[in-house]
Amino acid sequence: MLGYPLHMASAQMDFHEWLSWILKMYHTTKHNEICVTMWAIKSARNHMVHKGIN
Repeated sequence: MLGYPLHMASAQMDFHEWLSWILKMYHTTKHNEICVTMWAIKSARNHMVHKGIN
């Protein structure tokens, strides 16, 4: 989707384990992109929840 490989073991990880794994996989220049993408997804979700959009 964003060009990040999906590791088979990542399906067995909780969010914190997955985030640690993905940040270890990439150089610090990608960390900002990863975190901003997650922030945008969470913000969009929160907006829909608070507006009552299904």
